[in-house]
Amino acid sequence: MKGLFTAALVSAAFVAFVNVPANAGGIIDENTRDFSKLTCAELLADIADDIKKGHPQDQATMMAVISATMWVDGYLSRESGDTKTTQQWLGSVAGAIMSTCANGGDKAILDIVKESAK
Repeated sequence: MKGLFTAALVSAAFVAFVNVPANAGGIIDENTRDFSKLTCAELLADIADDIKKGHPQDQATMMAVISATMWVDGYLSRESGDTKTTQQWLGSVAGAIMSTCANGGDKAILDIVKESAK
């Protein structure tokens, strides 16, 4: 099941990669991301780009989702003043990002996490 999910996410990444204009939303340049604006399509484009550079699919997916998850957790911690987190929370956030982005759409990562926290 995990392999099938990863394959679906990677397939979506390749579709998104060719459909994301340069400097769209959260992608500022090759090395800079504005996570407050980063969308699913941009996250998937980053994954596809890492795969094209030779990174294994699972590793590229995991690193992109972990980066987004950790940024969002820090951002929301700053907003709420609650700096505690659990592995369960991080896992649910990563799962929400992966499942929403795998299903297509161009939703902002921050919005996905805020909605999943309700």
